Amino acid sequence: MLTDTDRRLLRRLQANPDMPVADLAEAVGLAPATCYKRLDRLQASGVIRATRAVIDRAALGYTVEVSLRITLDSILRQGRSALAAGSLVFVVQILFSTLMVRLFF
Repeated sequence: MLTDTDRRLLRRLQANPDMPVADLAEAVGLAPATCYKRLDRLQASGVIRATRAVIDRAALGYTVEVSLRITLDSILRQGRSALAAGSLVFVVQILFSTLMVRLFF
């Protein structure tokens, strides 16, 4: 069960995931060691699943985003699936025989 302190920690962490633990601890009124323990417990229990970096692709110079849906029927059955592109490719989802990819140019 989450305590009020856990909720304050989560709100601060969600607002600023890069906040150093010492600053986070001070903001919610905990000692840094106690804050570390609470964060570890929240991660171990699955409340905090991940910390992510969100990349601004436009800042990297990618000006066009293309989403494709490719149906792999006989290729997938034969075990020879390939996607070749001269750009940055992210496989978004493979669901049944449909491959979802994103290309950034």
